[in-house]
Parts: sequence; structure tokens; C-alpha cells
Amino acid sequence: MMSGCRLVLWLFAALVFGTLTGCYPEYRMDVEQGNVVTPEQRAQLQLGMGRREARFVLGSPLVKDPFHAGRWDYVYSLRDGATDTVDQQRLSLFFENDFLVDIRHDSSGTTTEKLNSKASNEAVSDGFLQRLWNQFRAAD
Repeated sequence: MMSGCRLVLWLFAALVFGTLTGCYPEYRMDVEQGNVVTPEQRAQLQLGMGRREARFVLGSPLVKDPFHAGRWDYVYSLRDGATDTVDQQRLSLFFENDFLVDIRHDSSGTTTEKLNSKASNEAVSDGFLQRLWNQFRAAD
């Protein structure tokens, strides 16, 4: 009978621990999306090179517009999990008759703060355990 009580106690402890570990909202991952284009890769691009050569240097483009077959867009974005800012860089290649005729690079990049933030900072700042601890401290 004693081993049954221990088993129930261990299962209860594992359930409580497993439930509470999911309540800590402070860590958010950095999210990288798109094509990373290095300055060395951009330096290898030359006007007049063919599509196959450009694809060899940069890889497949992230966006191939079906309405503008002569344009390839390489977009890279990094969402910082700690600050919730998004840095985005764009490189556009323009082709005519399968030859590269124009290269446009947004060298400054675009930074957007708190993109798609659905909750206010106050709601996100305290997790379940912190709110519970604050209630116990307020009772003292």
C-alpha cells in the first residue's frame, strides 16, 4: 500500500512540475527567415551574367513573382526574441532575355519594432508563477 502512495505522489509531482515549466514566458527564440546574402556573394554578381550563374552564386530566390518573370527577390528577416524587433534586408535582381540587367540592394535594411504584438508589455512581463508569488507577498 505504501508503494501505491509513493507512485501517486511521484505522478502528482511530475504533473505539477510539467505544468509549471510551461508557464515561464520570458524566453523567446530568434527567428531567421529567407535567404542570407553575404557581401561576398553580392560582390560576385555582375551585370550581364545569366540566370543560371546568378542562381549558382546566390541560390534559389525566395520570391519569384509570376507576374514579373524577370525579377528575383532575395529577402532575409531576423526577429529578435528579446526585443521583438524585426530586421529585414532585400536584394532584387532584374533580368531581360535571361541576362542580369539591374541589381537593387536595400543596404540600410528595415527595422520594425514589435511587429504583430498582440499583447501589451504589462501582460507579457509576468508569468503565472510571478503573479502567484506576488499574491503571497501581498498577503503578508
